[in-house]
Amino acid sequence: MAKKQQIHATDPVGGKRFKIRSIFYFALALLFVLAVVTYSPLDNDILSGGVEKMPVNYVGRLGAHLARGLFLCFGLAAYMFVVLVCFGAMRALLPGPANRKRFLGGAALILSGAVLLFALSPETFASICSKLGLGRMDMPGSCLSGGVLGQKLAGPQVDLSHEGWLRQLLGTVGTMITGWTLLTAGLIMIYLADFHQFVCRAYTMIPPIPNPLNREEGAPEEAPESGKPAPKPAPATEPEKPAPEPAPEPAPEPAPAAKKPALSRIDQLRIAMAENAEPAPAVPAVPAEPEPELFQPEEEPEEEPVAVPAARKPVPAPAPATTPATTPLPEMNTQITVSGKTLEAKSLAEYTLPLLSQLGKGVESAGEDPEEIRSKKEKLQQTMDSFGVAGSVQGHISGPRITRYEIKLDQGVPVSKVTRIEDNIKMDLSAVSIRILAPIPGRPVVGVEIPNRQPEAVYMRSVMESPEWVSSKAEIPIVLGKDVAGKAAILDLAKAPHLLIAGSTGSGKSVCMNTLIMSLLFRFSPEELQLILVDPKVVEMADYQTLPHLITPVINDSKKVPIALRWAVNEMEKRYRQLAKAGVKKLSDYNSRPISNTAPILDDDGLPLPDRIPLLVVIVDELADLMMTDAKSDVETSIARIAQKGRAAGIHIVIATQRPSTNIITGVIKANLPTKIAFKVSSGIDSRVILDKMGAEMLLGRGDMLFIPPGSSDLERIQGAMVDDKDIKKIVSFVSEQRAQSFNQQVIAEEAAVEEDPSADIPDYAPRAEYSGEMFDDDDDFPAEISPIIAKYLQPGDNELMAKALEIIIMERKASISYLQRRLTIGYNTAAKLIDELEKRNVVSGPLPGGSKREILITDGIGAE
Repeated sequence: MAKKQQIHATDPVGGKRFKIRSIFYFALALLFVLAVVTYSPLDNDILSGGVEKMPVNYVGRLGAHLARGLFLCFGLAAYMFVVLVCFGAMRALLPGPANRKRFLGGAALILSGAVLLFALSPETFASICSKLGLGRMDMPGSCLSGGVLGQKLAGPQVDLSHEGWLRQLLGTVGTMITGWTLLTAGLIMIYLADFHQFVCRAYTMIPPIPNPLNREEGAPEEAPESGKPAPKPAPATEPEKPAPEPAPEPAPEPAPAAKKPALSRIDQLRIAMAENAEPAPAVPAVPAEPEPELFQPEEEPEEEPVAVPAARKPVPAPAPATTPATTPLPEMNTQITVSGKTLEAKSLAEYTLPLLSQLGKGVESAGEDPEEIRSKKEKLQQTMDSFGVAGSVQGHISGPRITRYEIKLDQGVPVSKVTRIEDNIKMDLSAVSIRILAPIPGRPVVGVEIPNRQPEAVYMRSVMESPEWVSSKAEIPIVLGKDVAGKAAILDLAKAPHLLIAGSTGSGKSVCMNTLIMSLLFRFSPEELQLILVDPKVVEMADYQTLPHLITPVINDSKKVPIALRWAVNEMEKRYRQLAKAGVKKLSDYNSRPISNTAPILDDDGLPLPDRIPLLVVIVDELADLMMTDAKSDVETSIARIAQKGRAAGIHIVIATQRPSTNIITGVIKANLPTKIAFKVSSGIDSRVILDKMGAEMLLGRGDMLFIPPGSSDLERIQGAMVDDKDIKKIVSFVSEQRAQSFNQQVIAEEAAVEEDPSADIPDYAPRAEYSGEMFDDDDDFPAEISPIIAKYLQPGDNELMAKALEIIIMERKASISYLQRRLTIGYNTAAKLIDELEKRNVVSGPLPGGSKREILITDGIGAE
């Protein structure tokens, strides 16, 4: 398989390989050319039997007979026949499938036009015809310059012979125009059929005009642009004398540059733009953590690394001072706890975004074959004619995976006529699946989407090198793939602002999730973005375990997901309070606001507001595993609350599922996630659950998707981009080496309290008889039958639930929100209100660090039974 891909990679057109039978074609073409070129009129006597000797023709009697017949039939146009044969032989040497039908049609037009033009004025070619035995000099009008065929069509009147019938019909001038028209049309047809694609490819391979931002690595001008000082601090080596290239010892300047890989033009532009900005203060390198060899030289640790300014956004920091010693770095915990170990945090100024050159290019084909497109157009037109659908197949748009053919219906023809013959179209075109757009939104045509014979793979790097990604002004750009026309499709997650992905197994959901995460890594540093990844399958997101962007380890246990979602809801409410304190309405305004050093703004806890708040993206790989648990209502409620209010707070949620049924994608979830991606599903019912429309069941799988963009109800068909696993590991490793992980233990802290309970089965709570509902009235005192210890902590207005909670806490000596949920069979919000109220009454303590259970503050002597 690898060998086959290598052969196609060296073929610029992606066509067929050279075949042995082509050698025989070349031999026949050579014999034909020799037979015509070496034709002699002396061979006519030999062929008629008047002379006994060998023919002069190089190909013998066969060649003499062939040449004689051609010259008698076509005249001097036989030489044009030779030229066409040479063109056909040359085309066989070029890569790619040949369009033989169009070439033969063009050759016929050229030969017909040449015959007419030669036959118009035989006097002009009398000398040549005399040498070839096609006429005599004393009778120039009777020369067969156009052969017998030309004489019958366009020959002049000589003696008793009549003019050619075409000359009689159109006259001399009309016949000449007809001849030139046929000749020109034939040349254009041959050019467009086979040679136009090679001219275009040769044009695209012409190197562009050198750009000062795109200099060669190691050029003399590179030193001042990279921000390095002059070579004066170099050691005792000679800076003027360049070291020979094969020498292993590094030179002062060329050695670090020689270690760098060849960067793409986009990477170099990004680095050059960052270098023009004000550089960050120099930071001493950490000896224990080796820097990435590709982007920072090991020598000269006191200087600015070359690739450090390549980050897209400058990390917030105070104004640079004159010396690095007096310049404070951005706020960050210097001690980071990871899996019980304490690590030293690296400096924020050292982070470098990944470069496009670290992604593989892949192998992409040139799209559908033009001959295949023409053939399908004809078959589609024939199908329409056979069923009486008045219209014509006009245009087409060829994309990576499908080609959309456009049908223009005649006035008064209903669109439903095309949809009724959908199965017949599929059968006549031998297509695996087709999709009809009746009509194409915004256009007066009907679209028929048919799979390509040679589908094209879309790679993430090719999309990122496109102008749509480079010039994108999206706040959170996400690579989707390429649309039907082959144009890059980019999603702005900030406008989405949440995403629902659904499709059957193997349709491309996991690849889409990988592309989404990689898009975020290429644009945001760990200080700008935080991730919560939920992977119930365990293996899908295992490569991202070491990402510094993670705020908690990748969650594989479905029981911990509701806890993390509730934390995200609380974080959203906290951020809204911070935005209100700062006087802004959304996170982007908060992060871009001017920071005053005189009077810092304090939050509800009396602490200064942070200078910047990172984005938070929650990615759930499989929703079905969560909706099948007892916490379904909590999960649904948390997702709905994040989807309703998370956009302004910079919190976005992405949900994927392979079971698009109504009990998984509920009405609440679907209503709050307007941006949807549907991959191939098994039935039209599943398509309606996802998109509220049919169509997803007609997709081809393996990345073929239907996309509902933000603020629109029209479907867009996109071939999803893919990224190799080895590229994912490379990018994650590059990012992880620059930052240590810093986890927030409170994200899944409540779940730890439940897990500490040694009993596997928690008995259901059985309320005491004296705690009946009618005994609790908001305006009455509590009856005397209630235990005096429990009644001691009850207040007027408490209901039966508060009494039950007090009894459990006092008797069991355990207190947490999740514990009350399990014992009382209540929701999270109700249990949280009970715990908050008991905390105000000093019955239980506040939340403890590390997710430990709350302490019981009352000292009444009641123990567990």
